[in-house]
Amino acid sequence: MSLKKSRFDYELEKAKLADDNDEKLEHLNEELTAKKKNIREAVHHPKLEEFLQEGFSKLDEVEGEYRQFHERNMDTVQKHPFAIIEFFSGLEKELASKFQLVDESK
Repeated sequence: MSLKKSRFDYELEKAKLADDNDEKLEHLNEELTAKKKNIREAVHHPKLEEFLQEGFSKLDEVEGEYRQFHERNMDTVQKHPFAIIEFFSGLEKELASKFQLVDESK
């Protein structure tokens, strides 16, 4: 597999992960907003406790999604090591040039 193809595959997979994460978080935030509305409108103490527990459960789901997103990103990075090497190589050259640590004429 060429480096260019590997880089493209990496960027594509990374974009898909971000899109999936955005959709999941949007859905979770909508559900959390509904739970917050229930808490605000709860009249009785037992009902308030029930809604609070539902809200905390939804917050746990949001936290879980962020953790899973991070794990999926790490898996993607490990599947495409050349893209990461290429990225840091370019970054290293750019920083060395900015700090005049290399002769730009070479």
